[in-house]
Amino acid sequence: MTGIVGAAYATGAMKRAGVGFREHTGWAAMVALGGGVTTPVVLARTRYELCQDDLPRGVYHAARRMDLDNADRLVRQVALTARDGAEWQLRRTIAELEATGYKVVGTAVAAPRQVPDDLSEILGSHALVHTAEGQLFREALAGAARELGLAVTRFVQHELYEEAADHVGTSDASLRAQLTGLGRALGPPWQRDQKDAAAAAWLALASTGRRRPAGSAQSKS
Repeated sequence: MTGIVGAAYATGAMKRAGVGFREHTGWAAMVALGGGVTTPVVLARTRYELCQDDLPRGVYHAARRMDLDNADRLVRQVALTARDGAEWQLRRTIAELEATGYKVVGTAVAAPRQVPDDLSEILGSHALVHTAEGQLFREALAGAARELGLAVTRFVQHELYEEAADHVGTSDASLRAQLTGLGRALGPPWQRDQKDAAAAAWLALASTGRRRPAGSAQSKS
C-alpha cells in the first residue's frame, strides 16, 4: 500500500507533487512531497518492491555462476521485472495522489553510473557487479517514470542535498533541518532512506516546470 499520509497534510490549495526515490538492490524508498516549493508537505511514503521473490535481487552476483547466455537471460528478466514493478507501483502512487487533489509533475532518481555494455566484462569485476546492480534498479525507476510521461531529474547521490537546496533557493543546512522536521511530524519510519527520497522529491518539485540552466540534469528522454 502506498500510504497517502492524509488530510493533515493534503489541502486543496496545494496541487503540485514531486516523487523521489532512494534505490537499493531489489527495492526503493519512495516519498512524495507536494505544495509550495519552499515549504512542501509529505503526501506519501512507502517501499517499492522491484524484484519478485523467485528471482535473485543480486542478479549480477547470481549471473557470475552461470554461462554467459543464461546469465544474459537472467539479467534481462530481472531488469524487465524491475521495470514493470516500478511502473505499476508508480502508476498507483500517481492515482492515489490525484484522488487527493495532487498532480505528480516530476520525479527524481540518482544519475546513472558508467557500466560497460559487455556483460562478460561486468561479471569479471566484483566492483562492476555492484555498480551494475544499482544501475539496473535506478534505470527501472527512471524508465517507469518516463513511460508514464513524467519528467525525470537525475542527480549525483552524494550531491543530492546541495543540488536540492540550490533549486529550492535555500541552504543545505536549512533543507536538512526542514526534512528532519517533516519526519518528526510524521513519526517513523524516517531514516536516511526516507530523507534521501524526500530530498529527491523536493528536487523534482522544485525543478520540474521551472526554467533550468543549460546542461541541467532533467530529462524526459
